[in-house]
Amino acid sequence: MDEDAWSIPDSDQGQEAKEKEEVSSAEEENVAQDDAGRSETWRAHWKYLYETLIRETLEAKTQTATWVPGMSCKGDLREARILTGSVGERKQHYLTGYKVILPSREDFDWRIDISETTGELGGYNVGPTIKVEPEFRLYHEGPVSAMRLWACNPSIIVTRSAESKKVMIFNSAKQEWAKKKPTVADRTALQIDETTEVPHLAAKRSMAVQQEARAKEWNNHTGECKPDLILEGLTSHGDALDVSNCEEGIVASGSLDGTVMLWKLNDAVKGQHSINRMNMMNPSEDEVRFVKFNPQQSTMLLGGGDNTTMWLADSRGAKAMLPLKPKTLSGDLNTAEWNLNIPTMFAVGDSTGAVSIIDIRSPSSPLHRLVGHTSDVYSVAWCPHQPSVLASGSTDMNVCLWDLRGRDAGCHPASAGVGSAPPPPKELFFKHVGHVNEIGCISWIHDEELRGMIASVDMDPEEPTLQIWRPRNNFWVDC
Repeated sequence: MDEDAWSIPDSDQGQEAKEKEEVSSAEEENVAQDDAGRSETWRAHWKYLYETLIRETLEAKTQTATWVPGMSCKGDLREARILTGSVGERKQHYLTGYKVILPSREDFDWRIDISETTGELGGYNVGPTIKVEPEFRLYHEGPVSAMRLWACNPSIIVTRSAESKKVMIFNSAKQEWAKKKPTVADRTALQIDETTEVPHLAAKRSMAVQQEARAKEWNNHTGECKPDLILEGLTSHGDALDVSNCEEGIVASGSLDGTVMLWKLNDAVKGQHSINRMNMMNPSEDEVRFVKFNPQQSTMLLGGGDNTTMWLADSRGAKAMLPLKPKTLSGDLNTAEWNLNIPTMFAVGDSTGAVSIIDIRSPSSPLHRLVGHTSDVYSVAWCPHQPSVLASGSTDMNVCLWDLRGRDAGCHPASAGVGSAPPPPKELFFKHVGHVNEIGCISWIHDEELRGMIASVDMDPEEPTLQIWRPRNNFWVDC
């Protein structure tokens, strides 16, 4: 038979390609419409869901954000700080400190206005007492793929870039921070031309020009990265990083080749710019995606990554490793976090969208398997004020709040199911859907007075946002 009889005519191939392109375009349009509808629905109801909600557009995409311990009081206001690190394609990367001005908890119910324009609590920072603004910047070599603060001395910042084979240590108390971004007071200190017929319009135009020029200068400014200490000895790239809360300051970092390196910050000699690793572990040949020190047993190290690989080790001995093989885990393990109040319990997020709660005393059978996301979970964080509550962030753009005690069906704040939709998991008590791109990081505030407040960042390539929020009191149980 002629081979040409089996071939597809060029006209048919072109028609098939056109149809595929139309289908792909229609699917993208449907996704965009779903996202728009999702956002509109959330906006219509947020004033009933949140005690406070603040949204700040970041100057650079980030996958790291953490509240800095310690908060100052100025009358009935509270001043806190959040530290972030830039990622993505940029000429200059940096750490940025944001100052957050909040009212005290007792003032929340009546001091926060609802914006008439957006209907949001705090009015997207328009409220009289809520404010988020970049305050200082520290230049960094390469994108900041991981960042930790040393609990014994929060001014010590430990970072790693996935593009380099070194860990950098910055002492924020000694660093020369980049020039602070001009404040509102700086911007209004302008010269007004008295000969102008309408001085206030001239002032507005002048203010806008100067504000744009200063913002451009701030965003485009470059500088030299000057870490106080460099930890050397890494054999591959990666971004798994943690620092123990012991006085020795043990730093652990895992890489793509399956190795984990350990250093002691106290090994640094005055005047010395770098130190070599004190130990190396090679628990498996799989990529190490996370390493986490136990908050109460500071030499116990949890690690894991690809192919559901997970293990425990003692940082004092490279060969003292115990493999963990929970039966119900599947996919790759992306992140894990120890419970801050129960030293034997930790949460692990995987590529299937599930969060598993595991006790090391019986690791083969997880205590809970929390299913509320539809794609990879890359961030989990336990509430510091309630041992049974944790948050999880996913590439599905949602942040879920869980309470392991569960909620009775009759008092569950979420819907019991619409139509044929199944009811939510009994542990799920709140879902934050305010982001429009995958979640980069989530962090609970440490301060007792503002307990329950969360900072979350998304990785939108055009307008990455930092959102600071707390659900209303009726969602909480003893928290």
